[in-house]
Amino acid sequence: PCIREMPVFEEAQQRETGITFVFVNQGETPAHIEAFMDEHGFALDNVWLDPRNAVGQATGAHAMPTTLYYDANGQLVNTHFGELSSATLQRGLERLR
Repeated sequence: PCIREMPVFEEAQQRETGITFVFVNQGETPAHIEAFMDEHGFALDNVWLDPRNAVGQATGAHAMPTTLYYDANGQLVNTHFGELSSATLQRGLERLR
């Protein structure tokens, strides 16, 4: 799922300049992440490491992939479990505008 949805996020991150995208990697090493990104030609900003799954524990998001939508006040407004299509991501982003 990550390989299929990363281009969707990459495009949205470039297009939606008023929205900050943060990508949290759970449990993998920086070298593994860099190799994955290079292999598939992904260029994403704000890739954070979460080696102890602290984000999943704090948010209850244990399934992968999970997309969390936060408003400008830091309030969680929507959660999507599973792979995202471009249309599904756009519907989620509309709630943030």
